[in-house]
Amino acid sequence: MRFQKPKITRTVMTEADRQRFYDLYQLKSYTAEQMMEIFQISLRSYKRYIYQIEVTKNFFTPLKRGRPTVITEPIANFINRSLGQKSKQNIPVLQRKIKENFEVQVSHTAVWSYLKKVGYGTYTCRRMPLLTESHRLNREKFFNEYLRYGPEILEDIVFTDESRFCRFSDRKETCITKKGRTTEDKNIQSTVKFNGGSIMFWGGIFVGGRTDLIEVQGAMDADLYIEMLRTLVLPELKTAFPNQEFIFQQDGARCHTAKKTILFLEGEGLDIIENWPPQSCDASPIEAVWSWMKLKLDATPLEERDTKEKFAQCIVDIWDNIDQVKIDHLIYSFLDRFKKIIEAEGGHIKV
Repeated sequence: MRFQKPKITRTVMTEADRQRFYDLYQLKSYTAEQMMEIFQISLRSYKRYIYQIEVTKNFFTPLKRGRPTVITEPIANFINRSLGQKSKQNIPVLQRKIKENFEVQVSHTAVWSYLKKVGYGTYTCRRMPLLTESHRLNREKFFNEYLRYGPEILEDIVFTDESRFCRFSDRKETCITKKGRTTEDKNIQSTVKFNGGSIMFWGGIFVGGRTDLIEVQGAMDADLYIEMLRTLVLPELKTAFPNQEFIFQQDGARCHTAKKTILFLEGEGLDIIENWPPQSCDASPIEAVWSWMKLKLDATPLEERDTKEKFAQCIVDIWDNIDQVKIDHLIYSFLDRFKKIIEAEGGHIKV
């Protein structure tokens, strides 16, 4: 009877099947055709298994499928060391470094697959003010000194700042769609020159309240800043703090630290947080308020802010409707921010 080639249905042998195949082969009582019939394998697979048993001795070690990876153990260790450095890393940089050190061209896909395997991902770099070594040392020293005060001092601080709001956001939006549909209207982020114009506002927050949001007309200089404080801000703060027992916080902008501004504030008998470290917007809770407001503004329909007047009123409405509990919580996190900056050795923290 002529031998008929068995119908092949098996693709992968289980560990138990491999053990059975090995035991039957060692008996030397079965022909190749019988083994192929029993295990439903091809002649090519049979020869490969015999080769693994007799020559390579790795029959019980399953072979990896697909193309062999270029990310060897030395390269993987090199990638991990590179990612542990303080310098910024991305996949093209890692590819270049691997080629320089190992003389191997590794594909973008291979590097990305390895990074995902060990828990890394790619993220858009946060834009934060530049911190020099001097800035870091100054921040660490300043916030170390203020940690001596207890949380009670937070109830007396008025955090102030200016922020510019643009009609059209320059933030990168994301959408879920299919390939080839990225140009549909619903998936487009519309842009205009100069982000459609902008308005600057000044505001202040404190435990239990906030100042009115004040629109800044034109460039803010020392004279305009003093006039705003004299006519709008201080009367409101003196009402909120009848005994004038509050501490005024401001950053190091030129109009804030000008000599005439300091003389005016001292003449009003105000306690001021002096020498606020430059490039330290991440330490002030009002920055988190600005960020939240801008997210809220981005979610507002364009028809509700299509004119400058509507746009300005929309921002004021968002400010007025912020939950005071949210503001108080941000302020009480003030000392925690100091601790995080010190732990970061004067570096950035998340706003």
